[in-house]
Amino acid sequence: MSDNNFNQLCVWLGTMLGDNTEEDFVNFIKKEFDVRAKFAEIVVTNGSIERNEEGGRHDLLFFVHNEDVGKFAVKKTYLWNQMVGRCCFL
Repeated sequence: MSDNNFNQLCVWLGTMLGDNTEEDFVNFIKKEFDVRAKFAEIVVTNGSIERNEEGGRHDLLFFVHNEDVGKFAVKKTYLWNQMVGRCCFL
């Protein structure tokens, strides 16, 4: 797989690998969403004095293969709707 085929950068806020490896994460994305992914990095936020935000949140960045972007977007939107629905209506 050529790196040129991974152009859609995605971010999952507040996500760390924990005891898992980068390869575990890529395999999880393949299994759960049936898309090819490439791990990019984990960044830590700085916060904001203006918004009184402390910072220190870990965000996981990864790329989705060009041919899988549409498929991933639909599945991710469905997952988000399920999570928000459960949070708001329980």
